[in-house]
Amino acid sequence: MRFYEIIREGEDDAGWYRGISKQEADNIRRGGLPKPSAVPIPMDNEVMDHLGIDDEEAWELQKELEGQDVINVTSDQQNAEGYGDEVLWFERHLVDLDFKPYGVISLSMLEGNPGSWGLVTPWDEQVNEDEFNKCYDYAEQLYTRAKQKGLDVELVQVAGYQGDDSKADERWKEIPKKYWKHYVVKMGTTVLDPSASQFNPNAETKYPERTLNKMWGEQYIIKEQTNENFADGKVKGKSRPGRVKKAGASCKGSVTDLKAKAKKYSGEKGKMYQWCANMKGGKK
Repeated sequence: MRFYEIIREGEDDAGWYRGISKQEADNIRRGGLPKPSAVPIPMDNEVMDHLGIDDEEAWELQKELEGQDVINVTSDQQNAEGYGDEVLWFERHLVDLDFKPYGVISLSMLEGNPGSWGLVTPWDEQVNEDEFNKCYDYAEQLYTRAKQKGLDVELVQVAGYQGDDSKADERWKEIPKKYWKHYVVKMGTTVLDPSASQFNPNAETKYPERTLNKMWGEQYIIKEQTNENFADGKVKGKSRPGRVKKAGASCKGSVTDLKAKAKKYSGEKGKMYQWCANMKGGKK
């Protein structure tokens, strides 16, 4: 299963990778961080010589990293796959030092950007018995990590699959599509779908909200963490005073009517109609 993989095009958007052990990967799935590299790239004299960086410059880089926990990464995914059981991917902006094809990323950057890195599975790996139907576990772990960072995030259950099921895991095909249920994480208008490969081995695991709306007919907010600025100060939690009205929505009407409006409208307005429907329907 590819775990929040981003497929990129062009050198400017190229990804960065790191091979890790299965044990370390399991720890990350539980919300942990990668282990710091024992010898960061600037401390490796052989690599510095290979890159043509003299001792004085290497010393300056070493001082820059002093006291920081960092990991070494590479822009060569195949190289990363050769150094571990599983592979981590990272967005370009996380890289503190870029030596192409090597780089360095601080753990503090990863901690502050939970949606910008994750686990990748090799392209030819299919969903196995242990990973099948664990979408709630993976999405909930990602939700918890984002919540701990104080980010606006929602854990969402989706149902009524409307996408192409030709590449879905065979076990899903044994169940009528109207009974399919899945879990994803929403951060604003971005969807993080850690187990998307259950429905298509090559599916993107980070995509815009409009893509989710096309694939799934129903959406229910299971958990949410919001940071709102109200007249009486900053408030954390589930309360949304003023947000429904600001989005141009209203909680008036039956649950059925509100769900119909949630499907009709996209973005914040549709989200608020769905929230009203969930509240009236007893889902909180």
